[in-house]
Amino acid sequence: MGDVLHPAALKGQQRLAKAENAAIRKWHKQGLSGRQMAIRLKKSPATVQKALRRLGLPACQPNQPERQQSLLPSDPDSEPD
Repeated sequence: MGDVLHPAALKGQQRLAKAENAAIRKWHKQGLSGRQMAIRLKKSPATVQKALRRLGLPACQPNQPERQQSLLPSDPDSEPD
């Protein structure tokens, strides 16, 4: 009866470890998306987004210029098929 649970534990929420927060800061600087970070940490994207907010970091989009280029036509004068 003397056991006291932390309020976050009652909701099933756990904070990320210091090392995980440090990794999020590092990857954020490198331009990784929240989803990419979540995959690396084996956490849900929502967990990473909450950590980003808690750390005061804006959500960022993936840094993938090759993907953006592939969406553009190779020749602007060419007609679509």
